Amino acid sequence: MPYYDIEKLRKMPVHFVIGTGRSGTTLLSTILNANPEVFCSPESRIVMTYYRDYHDQKSMPAQFSQDLARYSGTRMFNENRLKSKQNTMWQIEADTFLHFDTAQLSQYDYPTICKQLLLNIRLGERSNDAVRIILDKEPDHTFCVEEILSVFPNAKFLVAQRDYHAFGLSQKESQKHEREVMNRIQSGYLWNQYNQEVIRLRERYPDKIHVVQYEQLVTNTEQVIRNICTFLEIPFHESMLNPQKQVKIEKQGLNQREEKKLGDLAKPINTSRLEAWKTRLTAQEITILEAICANTGKQFGYQATQEVSTTQKLALRLRYAPQFLLAWFTHQFLLKRYYHYPISWRTWFVKKLGFAR
Repeated sequence: MPYYDIEKLRKMPVHFVIGTGRSGTTLLSTILNANPEVFCSPESRIVMTYYRDYHDQKSMPAQFSQDLARYSGTRMFNENRLKSKQNTMWQIEADTFLHFDTAQLSQYDYPTICKQLLLNIRLGERSNDAVRIILDKEPDHTFCVEEILSVFPNAKFLVAQRDYHAFGLSQKESQKHEREVMNRIQSGYLWNQYNQEVIRLRERYPDKIHVVQYEQLVTNTEQVIRNICTFLEIPFHESMLNPQKQVKIEKQGLNQREEKKLGDLAKPINTSRLEAWKTRLTAQEITILEAICANTGKQFGYQATQEVSTTQKLALRLRYAPQFLLAWFTHQFLLKRYYHYPISWRTWFVKKLGFAR
């Protein structure tokens, strides 16, 4: 594992890409990675994974190396995700990533060890030596902003956002089964909870939150990217307008599943998906999404196709009470509180349930 200068790491800014998944977070991180001075990590979950046990450590103990191997080793390098010791999507070696020299480990505090680990993730053949700013992409961090700010008080947050109809369609197409009602309730509840949290965060931290709407990103690309650069205080690079060139580099060596996951990112930024939901969602699916999301969506400029009455909303919740209860439970206990559980519990979730958070 290459070790970066500790003093340089201490001074290096760290910011975050949050918001609901399937809302442009990966496109946004790819655009940012086209800037040679920026490294935006994949969804490593490093910062919050070890927050509970180590966030206040001024000198990292040897136990951290063991927990790194126990949890990240299980989640990032298990046989179900990899066919070899090397994670082909992230370009990191298991043997070097998971084992720190304990003498060097004690020189790190928690913020600095997080930066070290993030910078040891590389995309394709790219070197991170020229990087002067780190971004960590993780949708679930939307519910961990206060904790993150206790570690990185100067952090800023880019919030990826998308019309809830398009989000619902993207969720639908990513799922192999066709349980339309259950899936749309889950999608709607998820979108609504994430974006209600964004409203709260924007009110509490107006200078730290910058919402990037997918629709604006693909229709007014250069201006949106320039606004992002201004917000993060980084220079604009023309290469950020053609992120697909970066994706082509990253795709080298990916397995079929990983390459499929990148999807349209290897193509130039386009608007082809903006209104696909109008023909690919059923009338029932649109009604469910609008019953759940319309009020929150209005605050971000997203319009419903119909007015769903209070009576209709109540009827939906009574008719599909088990589905709404499951959506609530998933959000409360597997999203909002997940990082508050002991690391041994989370390791069990990963090993036994395949819950790869």
